[in-house]
Amino acid sequence: MAEKIMTVSDFIEFEKRLFGRIDNLIIMVTGNEIRRKYLKSKDVRKLLGNISAGKLQEMRVKKQISFIKIGGMLLYDYDEIVKILENNKIK
Repeated sequence: MAEKIMTVSDFIEFEKRLFGRIDNLIIMVTGNEIRRKYLKSKDVRKLLGNISAGKLQEMRVKKQISFIKIGGMLLYDYDEIVKILENNKIK
């Protein structure tokens, strides 16, 4: 049998597939979506009504939303996003 050398990108792809399958199994068993503590920008934009990347950037600049920057990645606290939504609810 021929041997194959695994590259870093091979491991990254494997990790994505593995965690995707684990997430699917948890949803099947519990019937619940998995809620993560920190969200990426694209997920926050969806939660806030499909706002644009520019609008999210404007919210960061105006300090309307806090974030964590790790390298080039921006992360947002899920609980804080929920608070923002609740605070802007019109009754």
